[in-house]
Amino acid sequence: EALSRSGQCHSFDASADGFVRGEGCGVVVLKRLGDALADGDRVLAVIRGSAVNQDGRSNGLMAPNPAAQMAVLKSAYAAAGVEPREVDYVEAHGTGTLLGDPIEARALGTVLGRGRAADAPLLIGAVKSNLGHLESAAGVAGVIKAVLALQRGRIPANLGYENPNPHIPFDKLRLKVVAEATPWSAVGRPRRAGVSSFGFGGTNAHVVLEQGPVPVVGAAVDSGAVTTLVVSGKSAERVASMAGMLAQWMDGDGGGVALAEVAHTLNHHRARHQRFATVCARDRAGAVAGLRALAAGQSAVGVVGPQAEVPRPGTVFVFSGQGSQWAGMGRRLLAEEPAFAAAVAGLEPVFLEQVGFSLQQVLRDGEPVGGDARVQPVLMGLQLALTELWRSHGVHPDAVIGHSMGEVSAAVVAGALSVADGLRVIAIRSRLMSQLAGHGAVALVGWSRCSSSRSGSRCSRCCAMGSPSVVMPGCSRC
Repeated sequence: EALSRSGQCHSFDASADGFVRGEGCGVVVLKRLGDALADGDRVLAVIRGSAVNQDGRSNGLMAPNPAAQMAVLKSAYAAAGVEPREVDYVEAHGTGTLLGDPIEARALGTVLGRGRAADAPLLIGAVKSNLGHLESAAGVAGVIKAVLALQRGRIPANLGYENPNPHIPFDKLRLKVVAEATPWSAVGRPRRAGVSSFGFGGTNAHVVLEQGPVPVVGAAVDSGAVTTLVVSGKSAERVASMAGMLAQWMDGDGGGVALAEVAHTLNHHRARHQRFATVCARDRAGAVAGLRALAAGQSAVGVVGPQAEVPRPGTVFVFSGQGSQWAGMGRRLLAEEPAFAAAVAGLEPVFLEQVGFSLQQVLRDGEPVGGDARVQPVLMGLQLALTELWRSHGVHPDAVIGHSMGEVSAAVVAGALSVADGLRVIAIRSRLMSQLAGHGAVALVGWSRCSSSRSGSRCSRCCAMGSPSVVMPGCSRC
């Protein structure tokens, strides 16, 4: 019989009499390790490799195929690039059946126990002794248990384990059931665990997990850059309360946590409720002062909110950088759109004063524009004129953003710079860039960020354009 009469899964125990059914589900979040580290995520564990196979024809539903189980183990550790002796613990399928447990134990001992010292056996356990058999969710339950053990350095006990199954030669197989909660001591390398899960239909799966990288915690040094803290709650009162508690923590127990880390957690790892406020500051003292002002309901520099409601969706104008120019751009707009032509005419006196040539003439001629000193001012003039054209049609930006030289256009449209100051910035910027031209080069390379860091080239990565593309700068002969 498959079901336990005692009402418990006695995994690997002499009293094993079948499994008990349980109900549950599990969710894990998967992300490429490089992306997770770059995004500052807390990595609980790393998947080193996995394998899946099928029993094929067997002697029945409750009769596993030992050869297939050994094969899936070998494939998983080969895919992981991990020697079988380098795994410390296996979260086994461990249903607690008289036939299944001995077969699984022999497969584990044959593949993973071989070559181990008698005093350093492979530790095994099964979460089914705690939860029962969750059937389609049994595998993810085992993964979650193994991840928590890796993270916390402690392996939970196999519940109800008292006497070893007499049909399993544990000593010979170099296996040991975790009978009580066991500290997972450091061994000079990351902790590693395997997780097995077998389906009723004969599917066998095994995944190799490794302890997540230990974050390097340095001194809490403020970079001087503006940092934005988002404080959220279900009511304005709750926002104020949260701000007060956060200020107290940052001034006390959280004094060693960098301001950027606090902001990252608030902005990316906390629920966003209907009410929220923002505190902008360059250093910890400014952030704490802003939070305390928010808690007291006082106005302060850098403090906005709490908002009465979630802002409505708005319109964002995005201003591009150099390279978006083309021959004839703006020519038809100048001839056919009065609002565009009026904007260009309004820019003309300032344009002539700051950059020394006519924007109207360049657009009318429609000739290719070359050289940083001409391209950048023309692009900025075109962007400002296009903004006025959109406004004439009733489209107004709620926010602006720019890339490279487009940042200057965005600043002008936002009112942070006057048109004259913006053109002066562009004129000086383009002139300086022209003076530096010819002393270096950049290349868009189909590499991942990790590969570019290990390239050994005299070039260094200056921009990650997306996976797998990076921009590499250096001398023209690199």
